[in-house]
Amino acid sequence: MNGEIKFTRLISKIFNPILAINYVFLFCLFYTFSIENQSFLNIFTLIKLFAIYLTITSILPAFTMFFINKYPSVNIFYKSHISDNHAYFTIYSIYFFIAYLFFTLLGVAYWIEIALLYPIISIVIIALFNRFIKTNFACLIMGTITFYMYYLTIYFNNSFSIIPFIISILFSGLVCYSQLSMKISSNKEMALSYLLGILSCITTIIFKLIFQE
Repeated sequence: MNGEIKFTRLISKIFNPILAINYVFLFCLFYTFSIENQSFLNIFTLIKLFAIYLTITSILPAFTMFFINKYPSVNIFYKSHISDNHAYFTIYSIYFFIAYLFFTLLGVAYWIEIALLYPIISIVIIALFNRFIKTNFACLIMGTITFYMYYLTIYFNNSFSIIPFIISILFSGLVCYSQLSMKISSNKEMALSYLLGILSCITTIIFKLIFQE
């Protein structure tokens, strides 16, 4: 039983929602490297781009949350009735938006723009639905990622392997299992969150289709 608890906690840490988003972006970079033959696009450039994305979406928000918690006077920027989760979602949505602006200025591919945008849409959706029902951010993000991998199989037709989609389903099962084992959410809450994740990815794709240049 002790081993199972350690395993579920390890899964929960490895597939932290923010880290999972970073894994997908790293996958997108390396897939771009594999399909595009450009002289300026090398492995070191990809590592630098990922380091920038990781810094903007993970390291800087973590420092911001630490700063707010350590120095209560900073909470003046937040109304007293706003919960910590609301502050968490607000901070991360701002930093993900900064990352989206930065990388779109570099002229990344359309399908990568969706990968940059869906975290923002996901955070907005979970912030809205948290007012009415309890949702699970980890399951929601895995639902988003799974549908995004499915979308890539359609976007690239037969040139994109179905293996990433299958792997995302397996990882989603692990995440849901860990959340259930740690009694963070019920089966109903996880299923609903997963469906909301799929909805957030579909919303992102439709949004890009409407507002694409």
